[in-house]
This record gives sequence, C-alpha cells and structure tokens, in this order.
Amino acid sequence: MDLTIRKAAIGIFIGFLAILAEKARADRYCPKCNFPIPTFRLPRTFREFFWGDWRCPECSTWFSRTGRTLSE
Repeated sequence: MDLTIRKAAIGIFIGFLAILAEKARADRYCPKCNFPIPTFRLPRTFREFFWGDWRCPECSTWFSRTGRTLSE
C-alpha cells in the first residue's frame, strides 16, 4: 500500500506541474499587435531575465510571461 500512495503522489505532482507549465505559457503572441513570441529567446535586460517579461519588437509593448500588458 505504501508504494501505491507514492505512485499516486508522484502522479498528482506531475499533473500539477503540467497544469502550471501550460498556464505559464499563456498566449504566445503580443497582446497588442499579435506578433508571435519566440519560444526561446535571449533576455536583453535584467527585468526580462528575472521576471520573464518581454518587450515586443514590433510595437514596443511590455508584457509579462502570462500575457498581461505591463506599464513602463
């Protein structure tokens, strides 16, 4: 029974991680101009590196990794 509980706990944990990963991806387009965001990118500022923010190269809009528009 102990092995069954471990397997169930591992399955729940993996499912939880899958849900979080999908939620973190959000939209893969700029919320303002619909420019596609590359899956892999090089951060150019500390803000982009640390928080996962992104500045659209087309319209210069700052938005978070979840797709929300941010203020300067």
